[in-house]
Amino acid sequence: MITPLEIFMIFKNPGTTLSILCYGLFYTMYSCLQTSLSTIFVEQYRVSGLAAGLSYLPFGVASMTAAIFAGKLLDKEYARVATSQGITLVKGRLDDLTDFPIERARLGVTKYAVLLCVPCIVGYGWALQYHAHMAVPLVLQFLIGFTTQVNFTSLNALLADYHSDRTATAQAACNLFRCELAAGALALLDVMLRRLGPGWCFVVIAVVHGVAFPSLWAVERYGLAWRRSGKQGIGGK
Repeated sequence: MITPLEIFMIFKNPGTTLSILCYGLFYTMYSCLQTSLSTIFVEQYRVSGLAAGLSYLPFGVASMTAAIFAGKLLDKEYARVATSQGITLVKGRLDDLTDFPIERARLGVTKYAVLLCVPCIVGYGWALQYHAHMAVPLVLQFLIGFTTQVNFTSLNALLADYHSDRTATAQAACNLFRCELAAGALALLDVMLRRLGPGWCFVVIAVVHGVAFPSLWAVERYGLAWRRSGKQGIGGK
């Protein structure tokens, strides 16, 4: 049984803390977009409730597609990094990650997904603000969903690598943080939409989302050094 103390002890590791912070930022953006989606489409495009419900499909299709794509991409990145380190991978054998730059293998593509997602969020907000053709925000929603799912998959994999013997505890810590962060943002969302309009509201959300980039860079750049110094464990250590 997982105890609250075990959950909070997860945050003593800097790599884990920054990874969970990034996950929380991604989830907050996702929650804001999903919560406001049907209401905005009804108000901006005067569509029916059924059409507003169907507007969620691009995000769902993107998430499903990205989940498959991200898994294969992570495998290729892992193999590429292993080759660069002179490591021969054997199928079915668990690799020792103590001196392996697992952060590079997991986060190599994530930074670029963030860089693609940020302008898509901004474009999405202004497309709604200026009543662009409905296809524009739907396409942008697909791109946002795709990049966000890639980020979710990558960070889930890294957290599992960091805490392989207590994955459930790491996920519990992540779930606690992301839900609390998203709840705070959603409490402000309606006020932001009405006072700022969709354009500037999603600019703010994009800026907050972009905070993840330097955090991801720090984990990728210093994660191995943190592990070697004992500040960040691997495999639950």
